[in-house]
Amino acid sequence: MEFSGSGVDTTEVRKPSKSVKPGVHKLAIANVEYTVSSQKQTPGIRIVLMTAPVEGLKDEKGNDIGQKCVETMWMSPKAWDNNGSPSGANWCTKARLSILADKLGVREQFDATKGANAEEFVNNLVSLFKGKKARFAVGGEEQSFQNDEGKTIKFVKPFLLTFKFVEGLDVAENETELEYDETNERHFIKMAEADPVDDNPFADGGSAEQEPEW
Repeated sequence: MEFSGSGVDTTEVRKPSKSVKPGVHKLAIANVEYTVSSQKQTPGIRIVLMTAPVEGLKDEKGNDIGQKCVETMWMSPKAWDNNGSPSGANWCTKARLSILADKLGVREQFDATKGANAEEFVNNLVSLFKGKKARFAVGGEEQSFQNDEGKTIKFVKPFLLTFKFVEGLDVAENETELEYDETNERHFIKMAEADPVDDNPFADGGSAEQEPEW
């Protein structure tokens, strides 16, 4: 038997991240769905945002897909509108959804949306938000988990900034007022030295997202 050392491609190919990197990005709303927290069963709205398709990223059917940012806004009385207090106008879920609707150009329809409960309200927002595009300010939070082999895997989980998180695409990119500052602890949350979380964040149990039209 003859041996040869030639013909082996040793180029390391690093797959792109499935998550949106912190920064300011043009994103499409790929999905909107009702969710509840696992412990207290707090109702919420889960908004899945995606970039344009990224080379090297594919779904289980082989289709090109974009990077993802999943934002959950909670709908308890405190989180929704600070128990009806005007002091929560800037950070509460109701205010943030109103800002989002305004920047997407659907504020009038949003204001007219109603629901007998949180789930019905969220379901009525799906057709209003899904497929819409805007520019978003995305922050990041360092996290980790243990894989099946017991190895600690570190990653950065993206999230929408609380304030100044969205603007319409009618604003020129070079005139954007959105910003991401890695040195701002509200924009980038560093992981404390602690035990990693148990759950794999990439094994997310939400509904499948449909790739937006780009």
